[in-house]
Amino acid sequence: MGTELAKVLDECVERIRKGETIEACLAEYPDMREQIEPLLQTALSISAIPEVSPSDEFRRISKARLLMRLRQEFRQAEAVKSGQRMPLLDGLAIAWQRLYQNITVTRKVAIPVTIVLLLVLGTCLYLYVSPNFLSPSPALAAQCTLSTLRGSVEVQQPGSDSWQQGADGMTLAAGTRIKTALDAHALLTFFEGSTIKLEPNTDVQIQQVEGTEAKSTTIVLKQRLGRTWSNVVKRVDSSHYAIDTPSASAIVRGTLFVTEVDETGLTKVTTTDGLVSVVAQDEEVQLPANQQTQVEAGAAPSQPVMALDATSELLITIDMPAVGSVCDPTGSSTGYLPSGFSFNQILGSQSSSPSENTQIITIAQPMTGEYVITLRYISQGVAKFSIQGESESEAAFVYGGALEAVEEGGWLIYLNLNVDDGVIVSSEISGVEPLGDETPGKVVEAELAGEGAISTGPAAQDGDTTDDSSGGKGKGDTGDKDKSGAGGKGKGDTGGKGISGGKDDTGGKSWAG
Repeated sequence: MGTELAKVLDECVERIRKGETIEACLAEYPDMREQIEPLLQTALSISAIPEVSPSDEFRRISKARLLMRLRQEFRQAEAVKSGQRMPLLDGLAIAWQRLYQNITVTRKVAIPVTIVLLLVLGTCLYLYVSPNFLSPSPALAAQCTLSTLRGSVEVQQPGSDSWQQGADGMTLAAGTRIKTALDAHALLTFFEGSTIKLEPNTDVQIQQVEGTEAKSTTIVLKQRLGRTWSNVVKRVDSSHYAIDTPSASAIVRGTLFVTEVDETGLTKVTTTDGLVSVVAQDEEVQLPANQQTQVEAGAAPSQPVMALDATSELLITIDMPAVGSVCDPTGSSTGYLPSGFSFNQILGSQSSSPSENTQIITIAQPMTGEYVITLRYISQGVAKFSIQGESESEAAFVYGGALEAVEEGGWLIYLNLNVDDGVIVSSEISGVEPLGDETPGKVVEAELAGEGAISTGPAAQDGDTTDDSSGGKGKGDTGDKDKSGAGGKGKGDTGGKGISGGKDDTGGKSWAG
């Protein structure tokens, strides 16, 4: 059947090129009329447009969008099993017509007829040869986990008009709506490891969250108001992560970016790492790292511009045999676990390992309050570290030292900052103590995290064990822990080298353990 269809379409297209009408061709194939007429109409409409040679990148994107739309169309068709089932090629024709409108309007260029036919015929043949392509793989997961970091968070369950208090560790399904109060911070962790941090006064709804046995994942969110920080896991398979707002859609595959929506629907998107595609009013702009765009309601995206540089920055460097993380005053954390699991919850932060033995965490625009740096050891030994602050391109403070592994598994270093109008005014190391049973921050190691993902963190050494948070919710915040006296045990208590500090730019005290 697939071969016959291809021949008929090939013959009809050639006859139409020579001047015959579509009706004349269809009259000779009455049994196939319903299947081939929409495809011939599409080919004819495209051939009437001046031919433009698309780039390789555009061809790749068009093919990917076609396949994604086909999957969506036939998932919907599969749901109508009792009654009339949508014929295979009818579904294909509808999917192609919708995709054609999206592509040609969005890009304002025409795809040559030969490319159209290659895509359509190739897909038709593949569908007939491999019917499993259209059968969705069993869902591996369709949910995410809520972490309440600070303040009040409300949740509206699917199909409900009432709001309830969000509980830490709550499991949320598609259709759930989440709102944070004016002083609240919350985190959503999806089953494949991606996270989205909700800043104060933010309203987000989970529209779609699903995965398949082939490790393909689809996550779609609706952001009505507020500011979010998305950390999308880089995966080697075909996955889809998008945020829809009242005025635009942001589509990504592995990146760090900020989405802001105000009361008028104005949307701002800023990329920190990777690439984000922003689409509105059938126009699309690409945002590489350190660029941003804004979209007003009913308008197309503005041309990308460079994002404003941070006026202050916190830089933490940690050497093996320890891996580190930082918990900020909102309860958000960024860093690695000994297992190699990476997480990024702090807006504007990045964590990387430029070499096998060094990890660097940067936090743009740090705020006033307490930062807790955690050192977790993957083997015995002494780990060197440094904590630096910069404001307006000048050094504000530098602390450094070396800490030896202890039975408790690591160390906590407490850093207090005073920031005024984006400038670090003063800093102080208020304490150092063994890690113990309670760790700062909340980390959820997702079920599929690492499966099909591109590794970016340091791998655990042979015989190492993962952190207590593996497979479930991590330990809670330790913000209420008593650090009276000298702020806990200093490194001198265990025979280590201690911490040395230099004066900050305001003449603040240095600190040594």
